[in-house]
Amino acid sequence: MRRDGYATLPPLLSEEKIEEMLAFLAERRPVGTEALANYQLTDVVNCPHAMELANHPYLLALAGSYLGCAPTISTIGIRWSRPYGQSATVQSFHRDPDDWKMVKFFAYLTDVAEGTGPHVFIAGSQRERPPLFARRYSDEDVANKYGEKAFITIEGRRGTMFMADTSGVHKGAVARKGPRLMLEVGYTLLPIYAFDYHPVTLTRQVLDLDPYINRLIVRPCDAAR
Repeated sequence: MRRDGYATLPPLLSEEKIEEMLAFLAERRPVGTEALANYQLTDVVNCPHAMELANHPYLLALAGSYLGCAPTISTIGIRWSRPYGQSATVQSFHRDPDDWKMVKFFAYLTDVAEGTGPHVFIAGSQRERPPLFARRYSDEDVANKYGEKAFITIEGRRGTMFMADTSGVHKGAVARKGPRLMLEVGYTLLPIYAFDYHPVTLTRQVLDLDPYINRLIVRPCDAAR
């Protein structure tokens, strides 16, 4: 991952667990636009298996090794990307300015192929010094700078998982043919400076959550369970 900026991972969710997550989410309403809609944080953390996956020892070890310290979970979300006439801003190439060092975990909860919003990463772009101010890049600009061979499009059946250093150039492709549902977890050194954090309450039992790692997402008494 240090060379290319991304790594595909072994599956950590069974089909049964994915079904349980989908059944839970089917009873909740995401918030957003026709193109992109996110579930509320309280629904995400109480979705079966979401916090367990974000705190999986394998993922924490990978994130900690990449960051060089115990990671902080600074973002966690579940998002629909749907076919719509106009794309959202995150569906253009960009870099995440979250922290000095960062890595994100992604898990597809629906099958993802060409036309259903696969993640696209520009291999090696995380090794560059990012610009001072965040900006968007056109497909043409990215292709001219990096070449087509640097485009890594990640497709796969539901349960496909990968990590990426999203300080590199990336985007979620537009879902033109069908919707995509994805879990995303951000691991950083520190809280994201632009965020106003309000940890929420777990209404289900999740064992062995590290209070420090989860301090921005769930209340301390819940993380200590």
